[in-house]
Amino acid sequence: MTSALERLADAADETSDSPLLVGAADLEVGPVALLDVVDGPRDVTGAVTLEPGEVATDDGRAVLTPVRVSRTGRIESSASRVHSVSDPTAFGVGLVRVAAGDRPRAAALWRTAARQLPSDGVGDATTVDLALLALVRGGLPVAALPLGLYSVSRSGVPVATASGSGWEQRLRSSSRGDDGAFSKAVVRPVSRRLTAVGLRHDWRPNAVTAVSLSVGLAAAALVLVDSWWCFALAAVLLQLSLVVDCVDGEIARFTRSYSPLGAWLDGVSDRVKEFAVIATVTTVAVRHGHDLWWLAIALVTVLTIRQVEDYAYHARLRAGAARAGARMPITDPGDGGAADRPHTVPRPATGRARWTRTVKQVLHVPIAERYLIMSVGLLTGSPTLLLVVLAVAVAVALAWTHVGRTVRALRGRDGFDPARPDPALVGLTDLGPVAHRLADTVRAPVAAAWAAVALSAVAALAVGWGGSVASGGVGGSAGGTSTALAVVAVVVAGMLLGPGCAAAARSRLGWLLPGAIAAGEGAVVLAVTAGLPPWQQWAGYAWIGAVAWHLYDTTYRIRSTGRGPAPWVARLTLGAEGRTLLVVAWWALGLHPVTLFVVGAPLLLVCWVAESRYSWRPTARRQRDSH
Repeated sequence: MTSALERLADAADETSDSPLLVGAADLEVGPVALLDVVDGPRDVTGAVTLEPGEVATDDGRAVLTPVRVSRTGRIESSASRVHSVSDPTAFGVGLVRVAAGDRPRAAALWRTAARQLPSDGVGDATTVDLALLALVRGGLPVAALPLGLYSVSRSGVPVATASGSGWEQRLRSSSRGDDGAFSKAVVRPVSRRLTAVGLRHDWRPNAVTAVSLSVGLAAAALVLVDSWWCFALAAVLLQLSLVVDCVDGEIARFTRSYSPLGAWLDGVSDRVKEFAVIATVTTVAVRHGHDLWWLAIALVTVLTIRQVEDYAYHARLRAGAARAGARMPITDPGDGGAADRPHTVPRPATGRARWTRTVKQVLHVPIAERYLIMSVGLLTGSPTLLLVVLAVAVAVALAWTHVGRTVRALRGRDGFDPARPDPALVGLTDLGPVAHRLADTVRAPVAAAWAAVALSAVAALAVGWGGSVASGGVGGSAGGTSTALAVVAVVVAGMLLGPGCAAAARSRLGWLLPGAIAAGEGAVVLAVTAGLPPWQQWAGYAWIGAVAWHLYDTTYRIRSTGRGPAPWVARLTLGAEGRTLLVVAWWALGLHPVTLFVVGAPLLLVCWVAESRYSWRPTARRQRDSH
């Protein structure tokens, strides 16, 4: 066994710019299943894994290797026939991939393991299990690589079973595994049928995204007709848009034509469709005499908070997970876990546990569930009911994720490492030139940023208290006290925000700041808009919709490319603190907010869209050339 590890080390030491695959001798899996393992979108070191529910039989569980996978998808511990793992969560299939850049490190770890292990072997432990164990215990980050819905056997024992040919199995595996309950149960089975048609006709993923966007915008336009039959047709088109939206990703994954540009187009187009439907539904509700633009503004603000906070939370965990793992001698039979902890992978959830997991998925209210709420709401013929139910659902989802993540962060149970802060966090805060300049010259604790957020809330309350606009639509504040309080609050907030955010990345709750800053800006816009007549409040929605698009664009670009907007964009569009100050100052001077919103929103959007489009030009050119 030790000689086998030495031979692996020799193979890894060979100069090569290709990954090294180490597989169990008794592993049987089709070549189609290995396409993304051999040449996936990311060159990472990892081990192919199966979830408990994907293993067909008890015999299959017996021949697989238990592993423990973290929330960030990293293998924290693995087992062998003579090594145990505490609290395992998945199974290793028996296939390890070593990235080209990690081959020298892997070779060194395997040689070290060969020296430490007894020369006469290690019981029944297989070479691939020991190879994985040496990497994990040697501190090399090893990712869990989900195999998908393919047929797999070990030692002639069926481990995972899937019907159809390898390509049919690949089509089923092209669906995302982290979808919500409604998407898994209803949308994906339909989208895969349409994907099969698209594959036969050579559809391009980005073209499919454009079709999905067009169908969604058509649904939004139909709502304006304000008849039940048009509502019903809009509901159908909205679901069709959702199905087509799944097709672009499935085609990209099946054909391995995924790209950062495609991921960005897919994500941003989803938001455009959703915001357009909310806008037209609110327009109809106002026609019916219901003043609901404030609810639409609050709804879009909460959706934006969820987006930026969700990315900020997971990005900080990924930054911490990139550190070297805890080192342990390969000669230790255990992994340091408590003796009373389980050492077998739990059974798939059934009965009440399965329903509990499904309810938790629904409580997150992912996009398919939101589209379902909008479609059902349209079928009721009540725009007001649709908006209220959607707003309540999104608010509950925000509270649900907030509480759980905050508790884990405060208890130090989320894997966050202050020594490895997430560099993308500052980009998500959308700071302007003043905040950046102060951050470079003034040092302050993260509490300063939270004080700035609190002052933004004070400014919003002061604007609301002052009755920002007279009943005719033009006028100043109701009193000098509220005006002065609002202006002073946003000025001081702008001075505190930059220095406080500079320290946020090392704070356990720093991931909450991007969403809190977006909430502060949204609250001020909402307070100013609330004083307008109902038929003019759409202007405030246009402003906050433009800001939301920018924050979604920033999030998707950082996630896809690691880079946010160019620095000049923040200078030109003032940043969150600058825009908030502009809105409050405009109100304090007694100027008409509609003028600012109607003129400013398109100008902001033109700047953001133009810069974003320009930044994607090289990627789009490379993608065209590849075809």
